[in-house]
Amino acid sequence: MNLILDGANIARQGVVSSGDGNQLRAAIDKLLPDGHTLYPVLAQFRMSGKRAFPNMEWVSAYEAHERVNFVQAPSGTDDDSFILDLAIQLKGVIVSNDLFRNHKDRLGKQASRYCGGSKATHRMMFSIAGELFIPDPNFVMPAEEKTTIPEHAIKISNEENESKPDERERKSKSKKEKTSVHKITKRTVKSAIIQHAKLPMPVSKLGTYIPNLIAKSTGRKVSKRELRDEAGFGNNAWIDIFSRMGPEIEVDRNESPPIVKFGTKVKKNHQKKGRQKRNLNHEKNTDSSTSLELVFHEVIDEKRHHLVSKRSFLSTLLPFLKVDEILVFPWSVVCEKHLKRSGQRLAKLSSDDLNELLTQVPWPLSGKRTKIVRFAIKENELHLWGR
Repeated sequence: MNLILDGANIARQGVVSSGDGNQLRAAIDKLLPDGHTLYPVLAQFRMSGKRAFPNMEWVSAYEAHERVNFVQAPSGTDDDSFILDLAIQLKGVIVSNDLFRNHKDRLGKQASRYCGGSKATHRMMFSIAGELFIPDPNFVMPAEEKTTIPEHAIKISNEENESKPDERERKSKSKKEKTSVHKITKRTVKSAIIQHAKLPMPVSKLGTYIPNLIAKSTGRKVSKRELRDEAGFGNNAWIDIFSRMGPEIEVDRNESPPIVKFGTKVKKNHQKKGRQKRNLNHEKNTDSSTSLELVFHEVIDEKRHHLVSKRSFLSTLLPFLKVDEILVFPWSVVCEKHLKRSGQRLAKLSSDDLNELLTQVPWPLSGKRTKIVRFAIKENELHLWGR
């Protein structure tokens, strides 16, 4: 949920003097672990300068957090108006003890959400006890509503300023772009964490590192916003996203801050006992090379592979030599499937160890080739050469 914090109201609550920045910090510390996105609103002169609230030196450190967005109301303006209009645009909840009665006429139908006494549905009141921030225990958080980002009024195109390539170059360029862009899914994010994250790690830190992990796994640079939209995470908090990634990854909420760990939960199996026993025996008798062979066949059955014909240096000089056929698999899928079968992380193997493992695996396609003789990992693709 988007929470809009009335910074001045929180800083002054229960304090006889002009205010205390530590009270606003206590509010953020209390609300942030619950997965909310916070928008503390303060007049500009209250954040820095001679008239700033005391104890505001922590602001710069908190500004780096992905779910804390400070909003400055320009000096000489009414910060309450900014708080109310921001809450309406974000469809969020205001944290304030102010009743906003003088804004009823301006807000119209929206006034019932934020203005007045205890009947306001989208205004959470609070109390301060020493260094503790205490939200109203009886406040019921409303259902979260989707927010829409307004489109640009005018779309800008750079085509007029660029020289037009000929038709053949344009077609080849668009074809390359289509094949090179790796679509980010929930499974991609999970696989990137399993391959490259150094767990255990705090939720907020892992959320910050996610774009780097995606780049390592897929070769694609992506922003947090693009990642959330493309994978379908939306405005959900990272703590909830990581908690729903299955038994391989789990979140320990008893720690402060919450920690992401590799899962220890046993995956539920609703199959018959006899079949379950056979699967367990099969896993016990499966070594790393056999596991990898099964993974290759499984990926081929899912039709998630393809063959690439590529001329080697010698075949370009000697036309009678055969063109290399390269078998290509999605590297992240192979890593994830192998980890489930054998408990071994392929991404952590050295190049020599991985090469030794691959040489033990028979060529997975039927034909004249019988073994894997060379490999390469390019972006998120595993390339295999056979003989």
